[in-house]
Amino acid sequence: MKRTIFLLGLFATPCFAGTHLLPQKVIGLANGWNGSHFYVNTDQQLSTDECSDTDKRAVLEDDHPQFELVSSLLLTALHAQSNVRLYVNGCGANNVMKITSVKIQT
Repeated sequence: MKRTIFLLGLFATPCFAGTHLLPQKVIGLANGWNGSHFYVNTDQQLSTDECSDTDKRAVLEDDHPQFELVSSLLLTALHAQSNVRLYVNGCGANNVMKITSVKIQT
């Protein structure tokens, strides 16, 4: 039994919960300097405990499994000037909050 508990502790990895940010407007979209990733500028200050960069930017990384879908939602929200709820989880490129999902609100 002691060996089982030791092995479970040995292979355990930390798991952080994501954060649902308050509703805000997307005011700009940009790619990175080297053409990678998709940076989202919002009208409100963004901050979470995990990331040190707490400005008005979040990042959608190129390797996101639904990159095309999430980037389409962000473009739609920018064009329609709708509020969005960003769900961020961890830090991405340049220590900016990493977008996991987006919800458009009316």
